Amino acid sequence: MIPQWTAAQIRRRRHSLLLGVVPSTENSTLVASPWGFTDGDTTVTVTTKDANDDAMAGVVWTASAETITIDAAAFFVSTDKTDIDSNGTDVCTVTIQAVHLVNGEYVPLANIAANQFSIAVSGTNNTITQPASATNANGVTTGSFVTTQAAATKTVTVTALGTTLTQTPTVTTDGGYVPPAPGTPFFEEDFTGTTLNNANGFVWGSLTTGRTAVVSFDGYNAMRFRYGADASGSDSSAEMRFAIGQQLDEVWIEYYLHVPSNYQHRNDTSTDNNKFFRLWGYDYNRTNKVGATLYPVAGSGATDDSSLLYADYFNRPNTSLGSYGPTADFGDTAGMLNTWTRVRMHYRLTSADNAADGVFKVWLGTTKVIDNTTINATYDATYPYWDNGYFFGWSNSGFLAQTDFHVRNVKFYNTDPSW
Repeated sequence: MIPQWTAAQIRRRRHSLLLGVVPSTENSTLVASPWGFTDGDTTVTVTTKDANDDAMAGVVWTASAETITIDAAAFFVSTDKTDIDSNGTDVCTVTIQAVHLVNGEYVPLANIAANQFSIAVSGTNNTITQPASATNANGVTTGSFVTTQAAATKTVTVTALGTTLTQTPTVTTDGGYVPPAPGTPFFEEDFTGTTLNNANGFVWGSLTTGRTAVVSFDGYNAMRFRYGADASGSDSSAEMRFAIGQQLDEVWIEYYLHVPSNYQHRNDTSTDNNKFFRLWGYDYNRTNKVGATLYPVAGSGATDDSSLLYADYFNRPNTSLGSYGPTADFGDTAGMLNTWTRVRMHYRLTSADNAADGVFKVWLGTTKVIDNTTINATYDATYPYWDNGYFFGWSNSGFLAQTDFHVRNVKFYNTDPSW
């Protein structure tokens, strides 16, 4: 799908608009075809509209060569294994996805040449296979490595277009990774010392200045997600990405969430849902993507201190992500304001095409509020797993006042914790 942006949403250099009147930056659009880093030409089509959403005639638009500024925090890096043998033949695949954040969604950057990527692996006796092909339509390219260094922890670092990427997964050799006992977490994060912990292949993304931070709050170390204050019609974003470090078709997530006393979900203009959680495998645009989203309960133009939590998935045979019930109360109606609430979520991929056995369960406190075990999601036979995700994300509603959420004591399980 060709991405489309408003003029206010795309970052460009050396572009100019020669206009007789001022257009609306919210209604005007830019469409690039093809969008990517190629040696050929890219045609950019401009539709300029005024504040009444009416097309403006007689507009001349000129542009010179485009420059994209790479955001190291916006690319995804993951490995398909957390542990390999040091026999020089056990291959660990490194997957890189090049993306650009546009209006809350990750738009893939296709056709970035292979020689613009470089994979480095810490330690000694490594044989690295660098990416051999340009990024595909989903912004993905891959490389790999093998090693003969025993009993080591390997840190994988990727450079893209001269920028060192933020995600640096780790892989251990010769059984250095010991799987947890059944029902115990393979990753835990208590933000001790207000720092981020990367362990057992799990890697956090980078913190975003002014939006995410590890802080001391209410007697605990926690990750803060800060939204607002946003003018009417404006959005917010605060998210924390992670690479799981293994390929899972079933996962359990547990953490404590503090919702502030001033929480208000507004039903303002256009779309007003707010992302809560995401999981996906291989790249962000696959049909294996699932998650949860908050929707307003307030009437149009109003705000409310409560929301409704929906499941997100590609409902077979759909090829676009949607939100589906059953739903759960969130916020004041769930007794969550100005207190810590334990959140537990259980996800399981649909096992085959039309199997209708996908799972989405949610517990708030001690109460199971969603128990859906018959999800018929579109099956991704090529990549039937999850290896990346993020907490929170884009808020389409925005927030009238500064609104801080806090998360602490995060746990991920790959075996049933028997909640």
